Amino acid sequence: RDLLLNPYIVAEIFSIRKPGQSNRIMMWVSKEDFIDDGIHMTDLSFLSAIENSVAFNFPKRRKPRGVPIRSIAARQFVLRTTGSMFVRLIVDEQDWVILVVILNSRLIREKHSIADFTHKKTRALRNFMSSITQKSE
Repeated sequence: RDLLLNPYIVAEIFSIRKPGQSNRIMMWVSKEDFIDDGIHMTDLSFLSAIENSVAFNFPKRRKPRGVPIRSIAARQFVLRTTGSMFVRLIVDEQDWVILVVILNSRLIREKHSIADFTHKKTRALRNFMSSITQKSE
C-alpha cells in the first residue's frame, strides 16, 4: 500500500503530465509480457517524492461523507515470465499518469538469470518512458 514503506527498496517513479498516455502505457506493458495483477490501493504519501506533485489532481475527499482520501486505486501489472517486476499505473482526474516500478529484489538477488532479464526490461521501460516524457514537454 505505502510505496515508501521499505527504505531498502526504492521504487522508480515516472510522471507524465499529458493526458491520453495511460492507454499507450498499458499497451506497451502488455506487449512487454506484463499481465494485469489487479487493482491495488496506493497510499498518497509517495507524492512527496515527485516534483510539483500538487499539480496532480486526485480526489481530496470521499463523497458523500467528506472523509479525507489517503489512498487511491491503481492498476498493477507483473512481469509474467519471472514475477521480478511490478508496474503500477496511477491515473489522476486529468488523465495524467504516475508510473511506479517496483522490483522484486529478493527474487532478483537469488537468481542471476532473472536479474539480467529484469534489468533488460527495466532499461526498455526507461527508454519507453523517456520517449513519452520528451514528447509531452
